[in-house]
Amino acid sequence: MTEQQAADQLVPGPDLEPDPDLDPMADAIDAMRSLLLVAHSFRQDLAAALQLAVSDTFALSHLAVAHTLSAGELAHRAGLAPSSVTALLDRMERAGLVRRTVQPADRRSQQISLTDRGRQVLVVSGRWLAAGLGAVPAEELPALARQLRTVAAAMRAEGEAFSSAVAAGTMGAPFRR
Repeated sequence: MTEQQAADQLVPGPDLEPDPDLDPMADAIDAMRSLLLVAHSFRQDLAAALQLAVSDTFALSHLAVAHTLSAGELAHRAGLAPSSVTALLDRMERAGLVRRTVQPADRRSQQISLTDRGRQVLVVSGRWLAAGLGAVPAEELPALARQLRTVAAAMRAEGEAFSSAVAAGTMGAPFRR
């Protein structure tokens, strides 16, 4: 078995047809999980190519969406401790992906932004995303974009509720130590 065949077994390929034995919600959940696993595999490959941690690629994504963030904002969005973000930014700065700019109004505050190299990496990941979206007929893309935003907003809200419940200790047996 080649390395690629072994890797293909770890990340399921997208099913081209719905599973007739699943109800629509279960089938959509399976499809979403497949998509998330494919995305995670791409992140791992991207991180390896850049000699960075996978968490660093999440920081790139947050910066791609926001354009600039303070270190504190990046820590919050990435779910990292401020001390972890300092190390992450050190790695990304050494890799030439981000720059930190001290804010004149508050010299303790730094704005984080992408460098030209960081934007070039986003072009590569953008091509990967476009290849996936290119499989959808062009006339269906606006509806898909609206649906993805709706799903993302609902998942964000549910994730925040989950985090609050975990912090409050109200999640039940599977989450108790």
